[in-house]
Amino acid sequence: ITGGVIRGTVPALVIDGANDIGRGGRLFPQLSADEYFCEMLRWFGVTAGDGADEPASTWADLDLAADAPVAIPFAMVGAEDGLVADVEGLALAPEGARGGMLVASSQGDNAYALFDLETGVLRGRFRINGGAIDGTFDTDGIELALGDFGPQFPGGLFVAQDGNNLPAAQNFKYLSWAQVRAALGLSVPPR
Repeated sequence: ITGGVIRGTVPALVIDGANDIGRGGRLFPQLSADEYFCEMLRWFGVTAGDGADEPASTWADLDLAADAPVAIPFAMVGAEDGLVADVEGLALAPEGARGGMLVASSQGDNAYALFDLETGVLRGRFRINGGAIDGTFDTDGIELALGDFGPQFPGGLFVAQDGNNLPAAQNFKYLSWAQVRAALGLSVPPR
């Protein structure tokens, strides 16, 4: 391991500074989490075929008690597992101390999969189709913010990058998290 090397740009950690997106301390990332964590997985012996270049799964933990550290998978790529390569974005929807869901973009089939954080069980999948503009294709990132964001997003805001919006530039799609949960038949947790 070569220490002291910084990849990407270190953000200015200043409220209302250059990297603050206007919410009193919310910073816009300068380095893809996939780039950062894929490099970490290489350190622990995960090869490109296992997902160290383009994530082929999400990882739950590292078994540091083994003779050599071993990455422990959480959700794997595979039609039966709910993900089609590449996994290009992850977002958390925490509930309580340990519960909630992990949302993963399934770029290969332009969908999003929800996994139970405690069990890893696939809870549902959805796609962003049509709407006022168009759907999403080749998503490279997602984000989820829980809370009340006004009458259109009272239970939270799900954001997905749309990588194919020809002839225009790529853009972002915003969905009500409460509507996503309702469409999948998932109860909305109390606030």
